[in-house]
Amino acid sequence: MPWKLDQFGMRPDNMQFGYYQGDGIDYHEVYRGYDDAHRWHARRGKEPPVVAGPIKITQHTGPKKLPDYFYGATSDAIVVSQRFRDLVEKFDPVQHLLIPCEICDKKSGEAKEGEYFYFKPLGFVKNGIVVEESDVKERVSPKTGKVTGYETTGTPPRLMWRQSVIADRHLWADPLFHRAVVVSDELQEAMVAAGISGMQWHESRISEKFL
Repeated sequence: MPWKLDQFGMRPDNMQFGYYQGDGIDYHEVYRGYDDAHRWHARRGKEPPVVAGPIKITQHTGPKKLPDYFYGATSDAIVVSQRFRDLVEKFDPVQHLLIPCEICDKKSGEAKEGEYFYFKPLGFVKNGIVVEESDVKERVSPKTGKVTGYETTGTPPRLMWRQSVIADRHLWADPLFHRAVVVSDELQEAMVAAGISGMQWHESRISEKFL
């Protein structure tokens, strides 16, 4: 079965981040630009943004050794380690958006060791979620009557995926639910075996009867 990823414990009280200040660059605006481009890529298939990076964030509190998967300065900003990236690139045929991220200590201003990236899934699986078998409902635009996204009806939401749409993918998201990152059994097992830290796993389902 596939697995939806979330940060372990969502955002622990001992881990707080903010966008870096001090070099005249508004990193929050830089990130918002990537975030908006990613959303329009999901909805309209526009080309993903060219990565300029790095985006700097400041670690206010938290452990010296960071996990491999965590939320950065906002709950929408997923940060991953090089180890996480290596496994994703080994398993999944799609090149995802991985924006270089420099994490600075608030007190010393020094950058932490290791390579980190803001992470966003690409190569969306259109019509991947079986709505009637999942804990989601359609969000409809009152102006156009078109479906603009899915809203969850459960926590965590149970998701049913179409096998015919998933095909050979190992990490994916539906364009109408583009912030929900899902991985295959094989990739999940590899992450557990490698000791990739920071996420909690929520079971999804996959079925061949929904085409």
